[in-house]
Amino acid sequence: MKQKFNLNTKSIIVTVLIYTAIRVLSISVFNNKDFAQFTPLLAMCLFTGSIFKNTTQAILITIGTMLFSDLLIQNVYYSGQHGFLYSGWYWMYLLYVGMMFIGKLGIKKITVLNVLNSTLLSAILYFVISNFIVWIGDGSDARTNFLTKLPFTYDGLKQCYIQALPYFRNSLYGTLLYSGLMFGAYQLISLYALNKNTTVAK
Repeated sequence: MKQKFNLNTKSIIVTVLIYTAIRVLSISVFNNKDFAQFTPLLAMCLFTGSIFKNTTQAILITIGTMLFSDLLIQNVYYSGQHGFLYSGWYWMYLLYVGMMFIGKLGIKKITVLNVLNSTLLSAILYFVISNFIVWIGDGSDARTNFLTKLPFTYDGLKQCYIQALPYFRNSLYGTLLYSGLMFGAYQLISLYALNKNTTVAK
């Protein structure tokens, strides 16, 4: 489908609210250490970048969803025990905007191959960049039960990536699942609308 949505302010707000509900619900359902990073965030970014034609609107949706859902999760779901917003949140917001551009450039046409390639690329880049941010931001070392900081050495950087590997797996699986659901639902709705309009035209 080549058609893209051109949204107004009200539609942007509605989209942010829907995305926020999906993210908060996913936190509630998968609130388990084994499912850490099994989130819809990367899929949302890819879907937003692909579907929404206006780049400014896509950026507003991405940042708006992150901010609104983070405020709810940090201050309501976790009752503020992790702070008003987590440390380094602004870097992560920029990273998610970058993931949105992967959707915009990589999924100009919705096909299984385009969605799969963009999903893999976004998951890998997110893993590499986000954990580099953790390392330079005084991330904790799992080898000492997170009692000490990762050293600013090659060994520290390598350890940061090693201890994050389980989260990469969850991030990849979560992005594959949610991308399939979002793009699949969009294609089904688009096909239904096209068939309905064709029937009416006849």
